[in-house]
Amino acid sequence: MVERAYRRPLMSGMHAGWCVGAMSGGLFGALTAFIGLSYTQTVLGVALAAVPVALALGRTYLDDGARPAARTSGGRARLPVAVYVIGALAFMAFLTEGAVADWSGLLLHGELRTAEWVAALGYPLFEAAMLAGRLVGDRVRTLLGTRRLLVAASLGTAAGTGVVLGAPATPVALAGFVFTGLAVCTIVPTLISLAGTAAPGRSDASVAQVSAMGYGGLLVGPVLIGWLAEATSLRGGLSLVALFALLIAAGSAMLPIGAVSDLADVRAAASRDAADGERALAA
Repeated sequence: MVERAYRRPLMSGMHAGWCVGAMSGGLFGALTAFIGLSYTQTVLGVALAAVPVALALGRTYLDDGARPAARTSGGRARLPVAVYVIGALAFMAFLTEGAVADWSGLLLHGELRTAEWVAALGYPLFEAAMLAGRLVGDRVRTLLGTRRLLVAASLGTAAGTGVVLGAPATPVALAGFVFTGLAVCTIVPTLISLAGTAAPGRSDASVAQVSAMGYGGLLVGPVLIGWLAEATSLRGGLSLVALFALLIAAGSAMLPIGAVSDLADVRAAASRDAADGERALAA
């Protein structure tokens, strides 16, 4: 709804806020630990500060307006198949992001024998790269189009992961994490943006479905990679990330064209919404 109101892609820039939260949350946690606050005190302090802000921002949300009936004679209407395809791609993309968070330090310290403080740099560098990429991701999407952006970002993610897995030394691996962050950063926000256009009139349900499937990747990913790493090696387990990135590229290339919302589609939808509003006012 917000993208349609602005008539341009915005989701990547919004997801940049997640990267800011991840980095600032880590720094805040380190600060509170340094000054001696307990975990409970820290969490309650954040909640007390965040709740008033959330309540204030909630008043600025756009109204979804009237919706078509969500039920049929057989019960709740099903979402289009494209929504679940997008959700499956989001699952793999979230798993990729979570894999770096969960395993980057262990890979650097355990496989490359680097110092712990250097190994801890992998994830912050990855998040910083994601932040930088998401700040310009909407403009890149406008230039390339949604499908080409997803395919290019997925192939770049596979290449960056390959650099990490084949790195002979720590600096090369850290550079690989940066490259992977720059590539993967636009996949999740673009997929969630697509979810909002895949089921006309049911954007909220589509986004919720894709988000739920995507965040499942954060939960299942560590277990799956850990199981593979135990059966083979950590590099072998993390090779799953490169495989999933290639699958995202293939899936994005074959997405039904109706599920792919380029800038022109966003503008067209905005024009339709404006026309509907003018007709409603006239009535």
